[in-house]
Amino acid sequence: MTEPIHDPRSTIPAPTAPILSVTALTRQIRLLLEDGFGQVWVEGEISNLKTYDSGHTYFTLKDAGAQLKCMVWAQHARLLNGKLADGRKIQAYGRVSVFEKSGQYQLYVEDVKEAGRGALQEAFEKLKAKLKAEGLFDAGRKKPLPIFPRCIGVVSSPTGAAIRDFLRALDRRFPNLNVLVYPSRVQGDGAAVEIAAGIRALNGRPEVDVIVVMRGGGSLEDLWAFNEEIVARALAASRKPTISAVGHEVDFTISDFVADLRAATPTAAAEQVIRSCAEWLGQIRSIERQLFQKTRLLLADWKERLTDLRHALASREPRQVLREYRERVELVRQRLRELDPRWLVGSWRQKLALAGESLSRIASRAAVEGRYRLRQCEARVALLNPRATLKRGYSMTFDRATGRLIKSAAGISTGTVLRTELHDGALESEVRCPTKP
Repeated sequence: MTEPIHDPRSTIPAPTAPILSVTALTRQIRLLLEDGFGQVWVEGEISNLKTYDSGHTYFTLKDAGAQLKCMVWAQHARLLNGKLADGRKIQAYGRVSVFEKSGQYQLYVEDVKEAGRGALQEAFEKLKAKLKAEGLFDAGRKKPLPIFPRCIGVVSSPTGAAIRDFLRALDRRFPNLNVLVYPSRVQGDGAAVEIAAGIRALNGRPEVDVIVVMRGGGSLEDLWAFNEEIVARALAASRKPTISAVGHEVDFTISDFVADLRAATPTAAAEQVIRSCAEWLGQIRSIERQLFQKTRLLLADWKERLTDLRHALASREPRQVLREYRERVELVRQRLRELDPRWLVGSWRQKLALAGESLSRIASRAAVEGRYRLRQCEARVALLNPRATLKRGYSMTFDRATGRLIKSAAGISTGTVLRTELHDGALESEVRCPTKP
């Protein structure tokens, strides 16, 4: 005999109260929480801290057994600046409520007090102190990056935003550069082991010149794989230069301290791993100009030195040397001839003959000049002779008795005998009636 099938729904009583909507039920839960708890203090460790452009801040407050979503309005977040950080253990004051749209309860934080370090932060500081004491952070052990890497090795998630940002920035700066990616998880269980394995694997690739470990930003838990000792040891043991590009500019991990270079972001790593093509081309052009100028100066210097050597060789050419010695010998012979007595007597005779000729020429010129001057003087004397004047029709009258030249009629008395000379003779006359002026 077949037993009747039991329907479990038959035990559910028929509704006696109004049926609630999801919104109504959620609202009642919110009111119950707000009325039942009101303002509370809750202690826990911060994780997944995020602040948005609106100024509102969100984080998770957790302990070993549970997690609580927290939200800080912008007006309170400004007052709590510096008190909130991933891994920090705090005491948060606020009211418990429900965000109705998601049906999730959370704590609306209004004030915060520091309650000590969280577990992750404690582990971070402990490992940091240990590795620093071993010298893994020392600047002296840092390896310089290659100036021109042929191939860049990357340990990261092949699907993450970090690798895409890195490759885009690298392509803008230096297109077609070789990049070898070792795929690895960058958070969660086993991520640290994969990252360390990637570093060791890329060290075994001869074409790789530099290794970059990277991931995007996140909470302290998200970045924790790069705070693991196994990753730090792998970076320290790397024979090739390493770059740590983990998180955002404000994020620091153990990998940043151990790696040879810390880049603030994956994009910054692309800018630091190699100079851009434009910078290389500019430097090459500058070197080209310098080489051209130095080569031109060097050629000019060598040309001048070659000219000097040619002149020096020409001055030492055997025929030129013999010619100079012949000139010197001839000069010595000439001086010896000048010192020979016979040559001196002949020289003086020649000089006396030349002097005699000079004196004869001087005397001849003096005689000619004397005769010329004498004729000039005679002409002047003849011109000044009074008798020469008489030839032109003039006459001179003298007192015959005294021989005085008569220049005026005054003083001439009657009976005075005068003598008048003409150019061809003389006449005598007697004054009978002198006239007075």
